[in-house]
Amino acid sequence: MASNPFQPTVTSIHPVTLEFDDAEVELEYRNDLLPSLKRQARLGLTMGIVLWLLFSLLDSIFLPGYSFADTGYLHATIISLALLVIALTYLRIFTSYNQQLITLVALVSGAGLVVKMWLLPEVAVAHYFPGLMLLIFWCHTYAGLRFLGACLTTILISLAFDFIYLFQAALTTSDLVSYNLYLAGTNLLAAASSYSAELQGRRLFLGRRELDNERKHHLSRSLHDSLTRLPNRELLEDRLELAISQSVRDERLCAGLFIDLDGFKDINDTYGHDVGDMFLQEVSARLKDIMREADTLSRIGGDEFFVLARDIPTKKAAQVLGHKLLHQLQEPFILSDFHTIPGITASIGVCLFPYKHCTSADIVRRADHAMYKIKRGGKAGIAFAEDYEIDDSTA
Repeated sequence: MASNPFQPTVTSIHPVTLEFDDAEVELEYRNDLLPSLKRQARLGLTMGIVLWLLFSLLDSIFLPGYSFADTGYLHATIISLALLVIALTYLRIFTSYNQQLITLVALVSGAGLVVKMWLLPEVAVAHYFPGLMLLIFWCHTYAGLRFLGACLTTILISLAFDFIYLFQAALTTSDLVSYNLYLAGTNLLAAASSYSAELQGRRLFLGRRELDNERKHHLSRSLHDSLTRLPNRELLEDRLELAISQSVRDERLCAGLFIDLDGFKDINDTYGHDVGDMFLQEVSARLKDIMREADTLSRIGGDEFFVLARDIPTKKAAQVLGHKLLHQLQEPFILSDFHTIPGITASIGVCLFPYKHCTSADIVRRADHAMYKIKRGGKAGIAFAEDYEIDDSTA
């Protein structure tokens, strides 16, 4: 039985990292998310720059005696870095390193806030600490960081705050405990929010992916023969119409070859339908072996196949292809340890196109008529449609 190329991969989501356990599905998810991630990163970084500038402008109001020159290098570094990453979202490097780049901006911004609190008078802590809480929420909700990366980033920022004030002893123990309670609460709330949002997003992705694979599977089944998995008549007609328009536009010759297996009914009657099905699958595989990538091999009936050959240079080349197809059927068919069927012959009708007012249905009909001329003349051969007078009114 032919495998289903659209069968969805069974995967699960890790409860901590939220990554899919299947690496291919994880990569597919990240590629699917990338366009929206770029937009979110640009918006989030722009919002971050605005908030940073707002806090800086308020410094002179809430911090008496503050001079912009005291920490001007921090402002310039952080804003320049954020602008650089916004620019990188338009380049290929962001595709591979988006999480690292956003994390770098978050860590540098957090370090900048902590350093400003350390360098400026003690009153600056109360002024900048809300900014630290906003930065934690920003990492989890607007920056574009995945859950695990946002958690690690905000934990490092919180530890940097504790490190500075534990060793510098600028805060009392009660103040430090109070600030850490706020930090812990902010981290927990922000992490819970980002965990829920990412988990829901990943589940929605799996749902969309499953629906898309089901749609592709049903579309494939409707356009392919269930036994051989070759294109059926409906898909063949679509490809013929496309080949007609391209051949007219590019002034290139194409050929349609109608193949009818000689003696297949005897094989079915002698060996049974199961062996007959195996035989048709082997015929399909043999014919497919000599197909070019641009060509189409289709099964359009019980023992009838059709080849669409594009860009055939001459009528002679089409005849050579027909002989190759016949040759593929001459070797014995070893279907199992118990069933070996001698090689067979086939009757092939060829219709070259484009010609005036040609359609996909007419090409198949003309090739079919030429094939029946061979069939009635003793089988096993090739005939071209233009070699016979064909009544266009014939159905």
